[in-house]
Amino acid sequence: LSLVSGPVYKSRALIQRADFSLADGMKPNNLPCGEVNRDLTGLPHLTTFPVNLPLATRQLIISNNRIVELPPLALNYLSDLVYLDCSNNSLTEISESTFGNLRKLAYLDLSFNTLTRIEDRTFGPLASLVMLRMTDNPGLSEIHPDAFAENAALQVLDVSRNNLTVVNITSLIALPALRSVGLSGNPWSCECDNEDLFAPSNIDPSLFTVCGSPADMQGRRLGEVGIQLRTLCHQTLGSWDYLFFVVIGFVIFAAGTVSAWVMGVIMVLYERYIKKKDEQLDVDDDEEGGEASRPSRARSETRNVFLLMCSGLPGGVTHTVGAVVEVHSACINHICKYMTLYVVDFCVRFE
Repeated sequence: LSLVSGPVYKSRALIQRADFSLADGMKPNNLPCGEVNRDLTGLPHLTTFPVNLPLATRQLIISNNRIVELPPLALNYLSDLVYLDCSNNSLTEISESTFGNLRKLAYLDLSFNTLTRIEDRTFGPLASLVMLRMTDNPGLSEIHPDAFAENAALQVLDVSRNNLTVVNITSLIALPALRSVGLSGNPWSCECDNEDLFAPSNIDPSLFTVCGSPADMQGRRLGEVGIQLRTLCHQTLGSWDYLFFVVIGFVIFAAGTVSAWVMGVIMVLYERYIKKKDEQLDVDDDEEGGEASRPSRARSETRNVFLLMCSGLPGGVTHTVGAVVEVHSACINHICKYMTLYVVDFCVRFE
């Protein structure tokens, strides 16, 4: 898998040729004398994590055993641990608290186990982690996109020969110190959701890195399908597509125009109806007002005649207060008998 230097990496050329030369300097026999080392390789009876280890242990090798679990409590006592090899065991799960206190750990090997999933906080506490090997886990099908987000010191990552189908290349490129990534031997999904993996700058054509799905691309190298996949994922519109959009646009425009015209006609007819109705109501009011005013005019004329008659008589004095007419007795005595009933009726009406 190709090795790319720092400046080239910054230009988004992701490394894919695993360089494990860094591991040589971390092996127990190359570390300074006096360091506390524990090599517990190949012990058939060792099925649980060893206990009573010195707290100053710096290197611990427990590979080729039958250990099924890494107990967080026992492991986190070893806060000075720098090198940990857990390869070729029966580990099925790594919890978020497993490496909670191993802030000095620089090398971790979890290869040849039965891991199935890596959570987002699994390696979060490992602030000094430089190399992580996690190969040959046949059931490992999912790694959380942010699983390595806090491992700023990580330089080498090898996840070859697992059952991975998708990897978040963007999160890996964001790691400032990352120099190489091993991805071969996984059944990668050659679909649009994994498109960044097949970019020419991220793939070494010589790698045995092939597609696992879909069926029509199965077994093809990632470098070969990169251009084809980008074409499929970014298809341009054909002539029929443009024609379809034109027709749809015309239909929408026509429907909107017709709807606006119909609404306009309805509004005009409604306004005309309201106007006609108002005019009819005004005519009816005028007719009713004319009929009601005739008795009033007749009564007014009679009243004027009556007042005129009374005003010419001696001692005749009239007073109009509001709508009530009061006639003094001197005026009433000079009125003829045949006017008496009419005057009484007139006075009653004005009250």
